[in-house]
Amino acid sequence: MAILGVNGTTSCLWLAVVSDVGDVLDAPHNFALASNTPLDEQIALAVDDATRLFDRFSVDAVVILDAETGRRNAPSYSQLVPRISLEAAMMYAAHKHGITAARIPRARVRSVMDLAKNGKLSDLAATVLDAHAPHWTGKRDLAALVAVAELKSSG
Repeated sequence: MAILGVNGTTSCLWLAVVSDVGDVLDAPHNFALASNTPLDEQIALAVDDATRLFDRFSVDAVVILDAETGRRNAPSYSQLVPRISLEAAMMYAAHKHGITAARIPRARVRSVMDLAKNGKLSDLAATVLDAHAPHWTGKRDLAALVAVAELKSSG
């Protein structure tokens, strides 16, 4: 069993595939839209790429960490179009592939992992996960954390 944890930023999704025993597997680090093509084609390509990723790592579930809320200087909708498109493509690809997919609130991750209600989630992730460079802190660490939380809550 493997769970694909996903942490979105404005321009890409950061990924971590976690095995059923909590090991972070050597998988692609991020997922982004193709450039120089219309958005509909970019989304179709993203669905195909996600499906290949599911097959390659025998992914059984996809969990997407909900976006942070209440941020000062939050991105505009137009700045979030890539993230929204990628998250939708990931969810659709999982559905099409027969894989469970869910969005997980940050509060649920904190609760399941027994993390403090205050403080940056990335800082708290460092207390329960070993780093797996590159692009770990604030990116793939949160993807791994949501996957481990899903493992813990389902097992």
